[in-house]
Amino acid sequence: PLFDEMPLLLLSSFRPEQQAPAWRLKQAAETEYPHRYTEISLSALSENDADELFGNLLNISDAPPQLRQMILSKTEGNPLFVEEFTRTLIDSGAAIHDETGLHWSPDAKVEDIAIPENLQALFTSRIDRLAEGARRTLQLGSVIGRSFHHRVLERISEPTTTLDREISTLQRSELIQEASRLPELEYSFRHDLTRDAAYSSILLRARKEFHRRVGETVEELFGDRLEEQAHRLAHHFYEAGADERALEYSLIAGESAARLYAHHEANAHYDQAIEILDRVESDSQQRIQAYIACGRSLKLSGDYEDALAIYQKLGGPEVSKGDRTVELAAVVAQSTVLAMPMLTSDPDQCREISNSGLALARELQDHRAESKVLWNLMLVEFYEGENREAAVNYGEQSMAIAQEHGLEEQLAFTLNDLAKAYFTVDRGDEAWAAISESQDLLRAMGNLPMLDDSLITSAGGYFFLARFQDALASAEECTEVSEAIGNTRVKAISQYVLGAIHMELGEIGKAMAALEEGIPMLEKMGWHLPLTPRLRLALFCGMAGDLKGALDMASKALESGANRPFAFAAMAQAHLSAGDNVKVQEFMAEACNEFEGGESDPKAAYSIFQVIEGDVAQANECWEDALHLAEWTIGVMEEMGQLVTWPDMLRCKGVALAGLDRLDEAQSALGQALAIAESQNSRRALCHILPALADLSGRRGDPDKAKELLLRAQEMVTVMADATGSDEMRAMFMNSAKIKALMNSP
Repeated sequence: PLFDEMPLLLLSSFRPEQQAPAWRLKQAAETEYPHRYTEISLSALSENDADELFGNLLNISDAPPQLRQMILSKTEGNPLFVEEFTRTLIDSGAAIHDETGLHWSPDAKVEDIAIPENLQALFTSRIDRLAEGARRTLQLGSVIGRSFHHRVLERISEPTTTLDREISTLQRSELIQEASRLPELEYSFRHDLTRDAAYSSILLRARKEFHRRVGETVEELFGDRLEEQAHRLAHHFYEAGADERALEYSLIAGESAARLYAHHEANAHYDQAIEILDRVESDSQQRIQAYIACGRSLKLSGDYEDALAIYQKLGGPEVSKGDRTVELAAVVAQSTVLAMPMLTSDPDQCREISNSGLALARELQDHRAESKVLWNLMLVEFYEGENREAAVNYGEQSMAIAQEHGLEEQLAFTLNDLAKAYFTVDRGDEAWAAISESQDLLRAMGNLPMLDDSLITSAGGYFFLARFQDALASAEECTEVSEAIGNTRVKAISQYVLGAIHMELGEIGKAMAALEEGIPMLEKMGWHLPLTPRLRLALFCGMAGDLKGALDMASKALESGANRPFAFAAMAQAHLSAGDNVKVQEFMAEACNEFEGGESDPKAAYSIFQVIEGDVAQANECWEDALHLAEWTIGVMEEMGQLVTWPDMLRCKGVALAGLDRLDEAQSALGQALAIAESQNSRRALCHILPALADLSGRRGDPDKAKELLLRAQEMVTVMADATGSDEMRAMFMNSAKIKALMNSP
């Protein structure tokens, strides 16, 4: 998103391999930022360019004319082929280098030069032409890796090897190069293909022995840095068939990668550990460690279904082997995934396995597992939303056990989510205390994934209380942390929350950009929200005057089976902005019917539905209905303790009272709405409150005040228009029916 705001340039080169992680970057860029993204596909060199490259590399004035044409036809415009074929001519003696430059050998004939048809074969042929000592040194280096330390190579080489001489030969042949001298001498292959060719030339039986020797040498030489070398040791012992040692280092390497939030690498190491566990004897703690850690990395990268499958496999008879400790670990991990409001969510199954896990934890006197299961039960009750008091009860039980037994990590987890439950039962002071204690614990432990989750809880809580600047600070810190650790789930939620915050602040462009970024991530995870990201974006499009965008988004939400009342309400709001009251009535009737016949909670989504319903009632001059709706909604908001749309409902109440000629009461309600919106700095709300107050002032015989308020409203609209992010969006916003009428007012 920074590219829309700052003069930044990012250059990224990668191969066109769709299975590679880089391909996801390309897809995200061309899908979400097509106006910023330029792709340059590198094609083969033209014949003229290849000819120029060949001439620069091999400037032989007396070469046969047919040589150049043969090289060009063989290389087909691949610059690496041109370079390597040129080297072949020198290695084979067809080209001779002396103090005067390169000359064509008088004995060489073009037709006798054997040039392989592909690059891999070319590298292999070059390796085959090496003397035995140099070839064996190159092969041993290829076993160590793309780069290799001199002292490791020295230890695994035969005692009779003249190593430094062989290395010099390989350097002169431009097969390897010196990579560094400090802190110790290290070499690297010039091309991966060189290493691949050298490695492929080793007999399979010899490879296993070489890998074993490399692993043992690295263990000996780097005994004080084994964690740093764990990924190499895991690889070498795995290739050597030394399963027990490969398992040990795979787990260490996975843990090390996970600490760096390198989820892809961590999963690769844990997958290897799990593969080994399937064929060797192991203890229960190794199985628990490998499977639970693998699932945790999958969750952090947003792959909840794969994480659930891993936990289910852990609990199966083939892996658990009847060990009840393993079964308990699997049950607890599964219940956490099933409790989360995503594609994996299954409240009934979560309750069933959580209750069985709770009984088992108490039987085994595993207090950590007991506290965690109670935490999971709190989560499922909270996210299902039918019994928030039950959620609080489970959370407080989990908290008490964690406090009693000094389980600081679990205490931090529980407090973080208990705060969310406290908010919904109007226990705000306890919620903020829980969040504060949770964040203190998480920062002290350095647990960034859970701190990330706690920050988004803070952002949501501040938004709930209409403390938008505090919400923005928490959400932005959350985004920074989630990007640093690759936490896709929380990054997606933070974009959703940021979208709502920016809209309240009147920053339409930022609001829509945040939601557009978050939508694909949230939908991929199947994150369940009262107001889905697509529906929230539909509402924002309607507010911004983008009728087509609002209707498209709302229609897609309907097709996906999302919250139908809000989808119809979004359509009604879009037509209201466009001034089409016939369509407004049609879609609002559908929305109300869905609420009456469905399972949706009319208190959900911070009373956005009621704001739209109130605006529709006012547009149709149904003043009594609008007043009743506003007073009922304000009562609900007081009960919930949320303040986000409070100014909107007070505006609805004031306009309804004015419509009923109760002007003094209307002035009181609208004055209160203005004061609250100003304290919140909600430009979105002020944009509608100021014109309503201006109209009321005119009716009360105060034209100067009316003019002053109208001017403020027009200035507010200009500020919001300037923050739409594009000329196209600005034009749509300024041409929406309400805004156009406001700006044309005298």
